[in-house]
Amino acid sequence: PKKRHNATTMSDGVFQFSTKVVGCVTSPLHIMNCFVWNCQGLGGPGTVRQLCEMIRTHNPSLVFLIETKSGKRRADSLKNRLNMYEIHVDAIGRSGGLLLLWNKDVRASLLSYSSAHIDILVYQDDCLWQFTGFYGHPDAESLSSSNWLLRDFRAVLADTNLHDLGYVGPKYTWCNNHEYPHTVRCRLDRGLADARWRSLFPSAQVSHLSSTYSDHYPLLVELAPRPQPQHFTHNRPWRFEAFWVKSTECEEIIRESWNTSRASSLNQDLWQNLESCRLGLLTWSKKYFAQHHRRIHFLECQLAELKRGPLSAFAKRQCSVLQSELDCSLRDEETKWRQRAKVAWLCEGDANTRFFHACASSRLKRNTIHRLKDRLVHGKINNMTLN
Repeated sequence: PKKRHNATTMSDGVFQFSTKVVGCVTSPLHIMNCFVWNCQGLGGPGTVRQLCEMIRTHNPSLVFLIETKSGKRRADSLKNRLNMYEIHVDAIGRSGGLLLLWNKDVRASLLSYSSAHIDILVYQDDCLWQFTGFYGHPDAESLSSSNWLLRDFRAVLADTNLHDLGYVGPKYTWCNNHEYPHTVRCRLDRGLADARWRSLFPSAQVSHLSSTYSDHYPLLVELAPRPQPQHFTHNRPWRFEAFWVKSTECEEIIRESWNTSRASSLNQDLWQNLESCRLGLLTWSKKYFAQHHRRIHFLECQLAELKRGPLSAFAKRQCSVLQSELDCSLRDEETKWRQRAKVAWLCEGDANTRFFHACASSRLKRNTIHRLKDRLVHGKINNMTLN
């Protein structure tokens, strides 16, 4: 007989996220991560850009978005960008809206939904999950419609003897973003599990991720540690990056490098000018853009550190400066991957998503030699990539 295990995360009157494992093998083939975020609207390109970046980084199997403030059109657009399946509840006017997405490793069956929740059964390998995403109305007048659900849910938590899983990351998960000294911060979101579920997933943890476009921090539930990726070093050809043209220094370097040649012929002069530009841009790019992804991570960490630190007017100004730098870096990252995707119908504004990364990475497969063979020796060479 299958044993029942319970796990849930919840928040006090903002949103709830719960899962129940009905039956599961001890070593499932695909460990599921769950991502929950009250994004406060999917209309802004910055919000979508950061959402896609977090999904690409953490690769969750389930994504539950609250307060999307949108309907079917934006849900379909985001589903196609992320290459995931979706269930959505339309916003009422300019408030509310729910969106649940899951990837192709998961099979889901809808149980029920309303303007305040989405409830599904999730089949993964030999695991059966019940996933319930709940949205508690933020205004006092609407809280009465969901308070009875909260009371029943808390009664279930008490009956099942669930315990707080703790958290990793910032201490607070919500901030009203008011000017100091009127700033209010608190921890609304929690991860809960019973003893049997914790023994089934002893390494499970709840992480509070940083957010710059919403009052709420995202919640990431990892059932097992992620394996460290293997990195292979090999020389890559140098290419001009499209986002460099946004920098005034790029134009200056090209102008200075182009006028340094003293060749005797036109062909030599052209070649030397191109080579001089290449070397100048290479040196400049290594200095300012070599660790571009680390720069994004650094800015996100700095923002999170400021938001969890002491409240002050200076910290508020610093957050605005870092937010502006992060927006610029994310736009450059989007441009870089759009250039590598080489898809003709891409237009300005398409976000940096898993689809574009797949387009850019798929060319590596076409440039890979799987086996070499001659008349005398038969052999295999794996993971050889043509530059």
